[in-house]
Formats: sequence, C-alpha cells, structure tokens
Amino acid sequence: MIEGEDGEDEGAFWQAILDSKFKNSLTLSADKMRITNECFCSFFQKAAESIIQHVRQLLDSPKVKGTKNILMVGGFSESPLLQRAIREFFPECRVIVPQEAGLCVLKGAVIFGYRPKTIVGRVAKCTYGISTTRPFKHGKHKKEKLFMVDGKEKCNDLFSKHVTLGDELKNDDIQSQSDYFPLYKNQTSICLPVISSSEPDPEYTDEYGCNKLGKLNLTFTNPDKGSEGVKCSMIFGETELRVIAEEKATGHKAEAKFDFLSA
Repeated sequence: MIEGEDGEDEGAFWQAILDSKFKNSLTLSADKMRITNECFCSFFQKAAESIIQHVRQLLDSPKVKGTKNILMVGGFSESPLLQRAIREFFPECRVIVPQEAGLCVLKGAVIFGYRPKTIVGRVAKCTYGISTTRPFKHGKHKKEKLFMVDGKEKCNDLFSKHVTLGDELKNDDIQSQSDYFPLYKNQTSICLPVISSSEPDPEYTDEYGCNKLGKLNLTFTNPDKGSEGVKCSMIFGETELRVIAEEKATGHKAEAKFDFLSA
C-alpha cells in the first residue's frame, strides 16, 4: 500500500500518475513503481546536454584547437549514458574513461599536494584585479560613485583588471602590472583591495559576481615621495595567488598571499 501523509491511498497516488505526463512511463505493481528505460534516461538528459554544450565551447576555443582526446573523470563520468552521449557528439575525438574515474580527482589532488610543480600552468577561473579610484568621467561613470578629494571629482570602486577569466597562467610568471597612487596628500600608506569576479569585464567592484579576497597594505618608507605611487603585480603559483606592491620611489615591497583554490 502506498500511503500519503494525509492518508491518501494507492488509488489517489495512481490517479496522480495518470493525470501526469508520465502516465505511459510508470506502472505500479504491489508496493513497487516501475519506470521505463526511456523515462529513466531522460532524468539525466539536461545534465548531459549541459556538459556537451560546455565541452563544445571549450573545443571551439583557439587555445585547444586540434584536440584529439577527451579524458572523462569524476563520478558522473562513470555513467554509460554520459559516456555514450560524449562519444556520439564528439566522434572526432577519442574518449578515454580511466578505471575508478570517480576517484581520479581525489587522487590527482593528493599527487598535486606531493608534487605541486607537476602542474606548470592553469586557466584563470575568475577575473582578478584591484579596487581603485580614478578621475570621474561624466557620461561614463555612475553618478553614485562620484566623490570629491581636494576639490577634484573622483570615481570610487573601479575594477582595475590584472587577469581576465580564461587567461592562461604560467606558474610563478608575473601577470600584467599596474600603477596605483595615494588618494590624499601626505598619505603614509596605501591599501589595495584584491577582488575576483566571475565576469570577464567587470567595471565596478560591487557588481554581481565580485568577491573581495582581502587587501594588501604598504607603508611608505619615504612618505614625502609616496605620491610617486606603487607598482602592483599578481603571481599565480601552486595553490596561491601572490599580490606584490612595490614603492616606486624606494623599491620597498609588501606582499599578500591568497588561497588560489578558494579565490
């Protein structure tokens, strides 16, 4: 007997099935419900289509032009349904499914922990930059971002991009560098908020998809020359994002590290 919370019996449950789009795909036998193979496979259709679409986008990228092999790892990779779909949609590629595909990611993480230099590069999963202030431009910047400093109009919360989502990052290579300057006269230090974004071209650091990773503070060794600003660079290596700020007048440096896996 199939019984609902309010006492509805099997008859009411069966009637609900007959009134649904699954009436020709489900049958009840005693206390068991049987589902046709076609209906059951349809449960995974959207997930498989989403994966196929993502793989197609990757293969269309010039960076992976000429790819001949697709390596499937992770728990879902063990599904014959997904394997068949990948082979059907990408007949030009050899599809490789290792034994215990579901454990490959875990094993890879352990190996990486012991031999981090094994991975020589990666693709940026986010856009990375610094929250900064620049001269306000009417017609371009949002009015609510306008504020005054010593009689000059400034725009707040601008995203100064160093790395773009999808960029290829080589381990320990310095990415694009940018200069930043104190906002006020006689400033003795400078603060550089480090921001990530899930979007490729964010304009402001409070937009959807932006996340503050932390900040880097640099105290000027010679405040009189602090107006010359600092040079900021980002370096990706192993599991860390390193942000380095160098005082242009003296060469004095400050560094902050962020967990790349969570950044």
